[in-house]
Amino acid sequence: MIENIPYQEIIKEALKEGGEFADLFFEHTFSMVIICEEDRIEKAISGLDMGVGLRLLFGRKTFYGFTTEISKDSLFALAGRISRAAKKVGRRR
Repeated sequence: MIENIPYQEIIKEALKEGGEFADLFFEHTFSMVIICEEDRIEKAISGLDMGVGLRLLFGRKTFYGFTTEISKDSLFALAGRISRAAKKVGRRR
């Protein structure tokens, strides 16, 4: 899945409107909770958290976005949105 993601191109997309630094955060966390009462198991709950975050530094501001859709198109769209938002806010200074 993430092996086919062009990381460098996504970072370039995030920086194209003038950002100074960008990085990607990948999360894949499995959790399990077991609830015991009176020496017996009442519940077992498990879950999976998975997604990608993108952080962009633009001027003295930090912009961050996150998606649970881990695909090339989704990450390019996220990078483009963050880059445009940063440029728009940066013009207001």
